[in-house]
Amino acid sequence: MTAEAMAYVGRASCGCVQFLAVDAPENRLEVVREMAECIRNGGYVERMTVAAAREAPHHSCPRDAVAE
Repeated sequence: MTAEAMAYVGRASCGCVQFLAVDAPENRLEVVREMAECIRNGGYVERMTVAAAREAPHHSCPRDAVAE
């Protein structure tokens, strides 16, 4: 049996995706920094399979359009 690749999905408090990152040793430091920034900005982080992360809806946040 092979283990499924896992990913982290950082979301803003509204649920919009802020970042996607594959959980791999070579990405560890960058992923931790992104996760910390996301949480400091009031967001949250989910861990899911890479396949699920690819299927998750990714769109522009409506709040960003209002800010422009």
